[in-house]
Amino acid sequence: MTYHLGRSKTRALAIGVPFVLLAAATIVAYALSNSRLTRHAGTQPQRQSAGQKAYKMVSQEIFTGAGEQRSNLIATKVRYQKSSGDWKEVTRYFSPEGKLKSRHAVFGIGGRGVLSVNEGSQSLDYISPMPLSSSLGGNEEAVNERSRELRADPHFVREETVLGRSAAVLRFQQRGSGTGYYVEAYYAPSLDSFTPIKEVFVNEAGTTVVDPVLIKPVEPTPREFGQLPSWPLAFGLYERKIQSAEDAGRPDIAAAMRDRIEVERRKAGI
Repeated sequence: MTYHLGRSKTRALAIGVPFVLLAAATIVAYALSNSRLTRHAGTQPQRQSAGQKAYKMVSQEIFTGAGEQRSNLIATKVRYQKSSGDWKEVTRYFSPEGKLKSRHAVFGIGGRGVLSVNEGSQSLDYISPMPLSSSLGGNEEAVNERSRELRADPHFVREETVLGRSAAVLRFQQRGSGTGYYVEAYYAPSLDSFTPIKEVFVNEAGTTVVDPVLIKPVEPTPREFGQLPSWPLAFGLYERKIQSAEDAGRPDIAAAMRDRIEVERRKAGI
């Protein structure tokens, strides 16, 4: 497929894609958490010495407008995954002409949460909670258990191979938006228990695919990973996602997210 970077009438629809994807991904993550993760988490998950596999993953975010043949490069993503379970993802967004428009980083730190670095306000936008370990372990037994879990999940639809890795595909129908709108998340148990290596979002605007082009097993260097700034927490983005969950017909998820935000506010002394 040839990716087109020129102007398109659907490009205006694509401008809102990053937040739409973030909101949809949040709803999927909470659905997964409610159905599977809590069975392994217990009351206080602990780090596992040889659990998470370290890697570097480079992906492209491609948008194809409804009824159009041309595809538009929206962004590139680089994920740095540590063996400790902590991770960093750097996203670079591009203009219709293919020029770099903006760049931002998101950190996943065990026990602190998933936090987006907001350079403009010098704050950390709270995205979601993150336990001290988000992995079930990298040994063969744990990988086989995870594979069985994914195949037994009611959202499981098929298995595919992504860059040589077997992946279970889970599909989540978007409520109240038409039967043809959905999110698909591809999970590779051999690489990481709970992080999708590929995602597909289909709605009225078109189709967005976040597809990996490189997965390299390697521990990120201190320079690549950097440090999370010691800035104050901000919850505006998270509150918008709560509303998105309500709008998507998931009051159960919205209520769980409200409970979480109150816990985080107390921890931050807000």
